[in-house]
Amino acid sequence: MRNEKNEERGKLKAGKPASDESIPKGYRLKPQTHFLVEKLTKQINGTKEDVISRACRMFENSVKRANKRKETNKNIQ
Repeated sequence: MRNEKNEERGKLKAGKPASDESIPKGYRLKPQTHFLVEKLTKQINGTKEDVISRACRMFENSVKRANKRKETNKNIQ
């Protein structure tokens, strides 16, 4: 049986107001990836967020260049 307290807790998620809840930012990565991120963090003297953001931007640029090359090759043929 649910009582009032349990219903309130369900609405507020363990008694915390919605505004106090944090947004989870963690992802499950392989141990090798964690090690690499940690290593790069030290090398650039930055944060894990910096490393992951820069890596994502570099990968995005790489994908864009590859797509551009494919399109150029199609136009040539």
